[in-house]
Amino acid sequence: MTSFYHYTTQDHLRDINESGVIKTVESNISSETDHAGPDVVWLFKDILQVVPRMLYTFLRIDNQSTSVMVPKCQIELTIGLDRNEVSRADKFMKRHKANSDWIKHLEKTGGQKFNKQYVIERNISVEEIIAVRFREDLMAQRKPRYAD
Repeated sequence: MTSFYHYTTQDHLRDINESGVIKTVESNISSETDHAGPDVVWLFKDILQVVPRMLYTFLRIDNQSTSVMVPKCQIELTIGLDRNEVSRADKFMKRHKANSDWIKHLEKTGGQKFNKQYVIERNISVEEIIAVRFREDLMAQRKPRYAD
């Protein structure tokens, strides 16, 4: 077994515990077609020290037109997986014929190269979670930005 890391929020951790799995999401193979490639769970091989832009999401404030950028890295899940089931994201994207300009765009806007990210093409069972850690250090990096 090899350790990988998945980052999430406390709310999503509750959902994971209730459903028994970390559910797959869009793999972003295509800029034009949703779910053009297999759905995946996104992972990291190394523990994050800095919050990449891809781990921020917009949260609307009380039905206003203003939103705040919120990091999705409150919780770090250490997951034990068979290395043969996991693909490096850049190789996965190329294998599924993602456009190279699209890959570069995702890497630039997400703030991290795909050779530092990994994917698995199935749900991850809670039994595969080795450790759960609250990442106060990552949350302290939060720099709220507002957008209309």
